[in-house]
Amino acid sequence: MCSGRWLMHYYQAMRTGFGSGTEQEGRFAARVRTVRNHRGMSLSELAGRVGLGRMALSNIESAHRKIALSEACDLAEALGVPLLDMLSPAPLVITERIRLD
Repeated sequence: MCSGRWLMHYYQAMRTGFGSGTEQEGRFAARVRTVRNHRGMSLSELAGRVGLGRMALSNIESAHRKIALSEACDLAEALGVPLLDMLSPAPLVITERIRLD
């Protein structure tokens, strides 16, 4: 579940004009799919991490299903991307941490 900081960012995003709810939902949906694919995760793997069914996640990614705030938080956390970045109209930059031994 999202911490108070994540919830504050979500609330801030909704109030600062990141687009209409429909625009944000579409952006979030596309970013879930993009980040999931970039991370090499299957629908089933991500769905299992956040407690959703594979079809429910597929419907979220295609913006055919409304998403609850708790689900948005869980998905952002499972993908390792701040919720605010998932909602922002700015281009999403995906970075990887590499361990050097």
